[in-house]
Amino acid sequence: MLNSNNHAVVPGNEIPFVWFTVQISTNLIFLYVSWLLIRLFRQYQRTGYFSKGSLKVLNGIILSCLGLAALGAAKTILNNFSEVHISEWTSAVSIVNLFLRSFIRLLVINSPQTIYLLLAAILWAVKQFVTTALEVKYENESFI
Repeated sequence: MLNSNNHAVVPGNEIPFVWFTVQISTNLIFLYVSWLLIRLFRQYQRTGYFSKGSLKVLNGIILSCLGLAALGAAKTILNNFSEVHISEWTSAVSIVNLFLRSFIRLLVINSPQTIYLLLAAILWAVKQFVTTALEVKYENESFI
């Protein structure tokens, strides 16, 4: 009677190995990003401005966002591989059509990974601003 009350850990439509691998990798990436953000915040509290070390932190966070997007996309594609219809990719027109259909249906509508890409783009813009601000700061310091 005790065995009749089973609770699945993995969602029903997921491949267990892929699900566990992506979950563990995602959690490790989140821990890494948390560590980077704490480091960035402490450095900013100490100095009151961003430095070249903060550019490395921003690079790490940008790469982590891209990694999270890639992991999510891989998980979605592997779990929904039957919807990709690889056997029907016979001509250039069908390849483009089915690729766009699969991409939009799986990665934009069903499991949007675009938020990680958007966050990476925003952080890249912030990094460009910080880079320019650091160049201006070093030029000003050289005059003094």
